[in-house]
Amino acid sequence: MTISPDVIHGGIKTNIVPDSCEAQIDIRILPGQSWEYVISELKEILGDVKTEPLQYHLPSFSSADSKYFRLVEET
Repeated sequence: MTISPDVIHGGIKTNIVPDSCEAQIDIRILPGQSWEYVISELKEILGDVKTEPLQYHLPSFSSADSKYFRLVEET
């Protein structure tokens, strides 16, 4: 699983501590990992924060026997 924090918003001035912060992160999960697994990992790292998926797609898997894989390997 990879996690990339790409958009972060918080506060309106540099000399005031913001009362809240919002982050949009791109998470790529591996085959066999579920949304529940992702949430449990985030809660372990961040504590009790509100999480809301903007998009969710099941992970994909490409066989090493595919034509595409052989092309990548040859290249």
